[in-house]
Amino acid sequence: MVVIPESIREFGSVLRRQKSDKAENTIFEQENYYYFCDVQDEPVDQELDAYEQNAEFVLRIVDIDTAIKANDIYTNSDFFDEVMIKRELRVLRLLKMSERCVDNEIRLVPYYRNDEVSLAWYQDLDVCKQVDNRDEPYDLDLLHCMYDYLCNHGACYYIEYNGVLVGDVSLRDNGEVAIVICKEYQNRHIGRRCIGEMLKLAKELEMTKVKANIYSFNKQSQKMFESIGFKSAGDEWFELNI
Repeated sequence: MVVIPESIREFGSVLRRQKSDKAENTIFEQENYYYFCDVQDEPVDQELDAYEQNAEFVLRIVDIDTAIKANDIYTNSDFFDEVMIKRELRVLRLLKMSERCVDNEIRLVPYYRNDEVSLAWYQDLDVCKQVDNRDEPYDLDLLHCMYDYLCNHGACYYIEYNGVLVGDVSLRDNGEVAIVICKEYQNRHIGRRCIGEMLKLAKELEMTKVKANIYSFNKQSQKMFESIGFKSAGDEWFELNI
């Protein structure tokens, strides 16, 4: 396909950093950049470089859901190849996601790396106890693992309240919802409104039931979910048929 140069616009980048398999005590680092563009109507013959020819690249035009499904089921014994595919899967899911306006105060923003803001939420011991029954704060590795898991198994958003990021909310592919609000912004009915938006998303995805795992000591969250219509399903689980 022939790209129309003046149509190119930046989408973002993904920084990949991991232990190298080429040399001991060495870090492999790669930043991949992504762009939107328009193309000419008529396809032309492919012009592949040596790497692309060796990998037998073939142009196929599919809808985004088909691309997500193909990447999601991909497996390969070569760890580096699989990591690349999972990276593309994350980008495809980001492309499909869009910001969601809850009301005139709250906006949900698709997750992106923002350690400076988000790590502070998970270093508050009270918040860690509420949401994860932890007595220790998160470090960056654990934070990244958590967000990567949520993003690779569903939709994860930052909660923006009057222009300030105050927490996150997620809906997993299995229907599980989860939410974290930093302590300074709790008790403002932010959680209730954001979970309501996740219920709308669940309906859009044709889910029939959503669930939440809430620890028995977290009476505040139990009360909030029950106010929306969730019912106890035992073993610290609450469910809602939609």
